[in-house]
Amino acid sequence: MTLPLNCDSCALPAFAAEEASPGHSGKKRPQVLVVDDDADNLQLACYVAEQAGYAVLSAKTGRQALELIGHQAIDLLLLDVVLPELDGFAVLKRVRAGADQALMGPRSSQALPVIAITALASEADQREIMAAGFNDYLCKPYSIQALESLLARYCPLDNPAIIAPESPLTSQR
Repeated sequence: MTLPLNCDSCALPAFAAEEASPGHSGKKRPQVLVVDDDADNLQLACYVAEQAGYAVLSAKTGRQALELIGHQAIDLLLLDVVLPELDGFAVLKRVRAGADQALMGPRSSQALPVIAITALASEADQREIMAAGFNDYLCKPYSIQALESLLARYCPLDNPAIIAPESPLTSQR
């Protein structure tokens, strides 16, 4: 199946994602950074997040992601685990090591939520992902509803400063 997606915001400069969306009364939309080296996966995740009402930034490498995180207030990070050069585990380690105000956006007392997006689906892989410090994970291929659910859980549109309760995905382990 092929879905024609036009995710123009994924290609826009970072400052364009700061604009308020209609229906959010001039407030800044929560900003999601999507990191995936596969163009189709990146475009789909960007499209879903944008359609759900989030401001979206994208990166194809771990290094690009770290650069954006260092210069943008990110509210949620959707991070592919298998990336060239600097994989998702290394990116997460650097984010967690430098988890200060610059990396937290409006979450002044909480760490940046990081969701692994991965094709690594074995129970051992999932345990490794969670042990590494990811807040949750989403196995590829995933449904649009599953991604929307994680977006809403970890970065609610009505109050992005609230960290959602434990995910059903992680609470059933």
